[in-house]
Amino acid sequence: MKISDFAIKVKIELQSVLGDEYLVDISENCKMNGVKKWAVTIHKDSNIAPTIYLEAFYKRFIDGEDFETVINSIIMMYRESAPSEDIDMSDFMQFELIKDKICFKLCNTEKNMDILEKIPSVPFYDLSVVFYVLVTNELFGSGQVLIRNEHMQLWNTSVSELMSCARNNTPKLLNIKLSNIIDVMKNILSRNDSIEAEDIPDLSMIDRDDCFMWVLSNDDGFNGAASILYPNVMDDIYEVIGKNFFVIPSSVHELIVVPDKEGIEGDDTWNHRCSQLRDMIHQVNEEEVPESDILSDNLYYYNADDKVFKLVPEERPA
Repeated sequence: MKISDFAIKVKIELQSVLGDEYLVDISENCKMNGVKKWAVTIHKDSNIAPTIYLEAFYKRFIDGEDFETVINSIIMMYRESAPSEDIDMSDFMQFELIKDKICFKLCNTEKNMDILEKIPSVPFYDLSVVFYVLVTNELFGSGQVLIRNEHMQLWNTSVSELMSCARNNTPKLLNIKLSNIIDVMKNILSRNDSIEAEDIPDLSMIDRDDCFMWVLSNDDGFNGAASILYPNVMDDIYEVIGKNFFVIPSSVHELIVVPDKEGIEGDDTWNHRCSQLRDMIHQVNEEEVPESDILSDNLYYYNADDKVFKLVPEERPA
């Protein structure tokens, strides 16, 4: 059974179980990087409804779980998250009431050409800066509403004004976080109950000043790659690590900063290092990063002497 057939089957069964007081609908939603996901929405007594993605439920069904159990799990998820009354969305209609919540994030331009036609954006090398409204609600916690072209028309605003708001708001609402990889590893190991204390390596033997890698994100760890756009961030990173540095696009949520300790930009050692890092980026994107979270296959570099941040061009065979 294909997932599209599974989604139809889910819709029919949910409507039958819940009855006519509920409106059940399914859709194939286009996410970032062209990823498409099937989802179900269930409406009752509210102007909004939670979106429940079906991929995990489909896998459980394919793996042998009873269909009735799957349906009951979807209903339980819906009832845990469904609002009991209408949500006031009037603030979203007025630019003055939401402009202090406008933030930016990064996405890959080539992978998102279709959606970029429908939303305001600003080019940034092979990437695009896009905008969203950071919202908080007692029922749903924090979330984001992607700003589309029709929102700009409603608010009578411009891309430059969105960018100005986002430059001011994002660093305030989503604090930058630059973490030494040694400290990151210590934190991960300390929280892993499956690892015995005697099996944890002694990372204290590694000098923090000799750290080979840093993780750049925000406090939430979500859409943290956009922190590279914060004012003066390049020089702030340089002040911490004390060297020119490479930037690896780990995902839309974080970047990896690698100090350039050996090569002089443009020499054979530097070019070889670039080749190694680029190969690593390709491998990690292919094997580790979810398709919807991939940011770029390219490598970037910051030269503090020239104060230049650039995309490192890939060497072509002679």
